[in-house]
Amino acid sequence: MKDLGTLSFSKEVAETLGLESAIILELYKTNKIFNSRSIEDLIESVKIEAPFLSNVAIEENLHKLRRVKLIEFKSQKSKKNSANNFDLKIPNKNNTESKTKISTNWIPSKETVEVLELGGISTDFAKSKLKEFKIYWTERNQARDNWNFLYRLY
Repeated sequence: MKDLGTLSFSKEVAETLGLESAIILELYKTNKIFNSRSIEDLIESVKIEAPFLSNVAIEENLHKLRRVKLIEFKSQKSKKNSANNFDLKIPNKNNTESKTKISTNWIPSKETVEVLELGGISTDFAKSKLKEFKIYWTERNQARDNWNFLYRLY
């Protein structure tokens, strides 16, 4: 069995995208997986570096990373079967300028409240947790760019 060494990734990436996506993204960022001629080759490249991930999980998470534009699959017209050719795009570094600390007057967006209601969470209950949420994140003193998303998880 291949020595996997140490693999580390951002807690925020794992919270946002999930563990498998964070692992695959980190493998790419550290050049442990490379461009390939087909999705199957790309899955095999990930499988060599992370044998603990299933082929299904790898494929699903590659597609997820593609949807959020962290990995870009581009057809190469010079190849015979261009539909099966892929290039990977290196993600941009997190822009710390877009991150802010939570303020005492922060309120969730209208869309966030609608998502909570669709999930069966009453508006009154969500509002009752707002103060606790703000106190928790104020004490942690962290800057984030996804307060609405975190509130939905809280």
